[in-house]
Amino acid sequence: MPPWVESVLAVLGDPRSISLAALVISWLAFRRSGRLTHLQTKKVEGDLKDRERIEAAREKADIRATFHGTIHTGYQVELESISAAVASDVDIVFLGPDPIPPGERRLKHPIPTLEPGQLCPLTAAPAMGCFPPFKIALIWKDPDGTPHRKETMLYESA
Repeated sequence: MPPWVESVLAVLGDPRSISLAALVISWLAFRRSGRLTHLQTKKVEGDLKDRERIEAAREKADIRATFHGTIHTGYQVELESISAAVASDVDIVFLGPDPIPPGERRLKHPIPTLEPGQLCPLTAAPAMGCFPPFKIALIWKDPDGTPHRKETMLYESA
């Protein structure tokens, strides 16, 4: 047997060497597991925040408006709920010329509730110089009563 093998076996046979080797290995394992635990904790926290954001989005309503039609078929402004929550007291305010006839507005506005995916068509009668794009404000309330106002441009869609 080579002399270096005998030296290694003599060192490994000493209980203090074994204890020291075990201590070093456990310290290295502890350091490595600490980093992994930290990374796992960060991932779980990120997943939790994503889940909370998704839940909050389910509880909030969102409204979209579209304008379409032709002289032959008539013009319409459609309000649509594009979220998973019910919107209430839905209204559209034109921040300029208003193509919605006053009678139509009196009959349908504000819309009491707009279910997810539900459309509410409004007859539009654009007059001379009153064609898209229109600057509008969409107003509604979430199921918890939180009011929202979203200003946007309304373009004619195909």
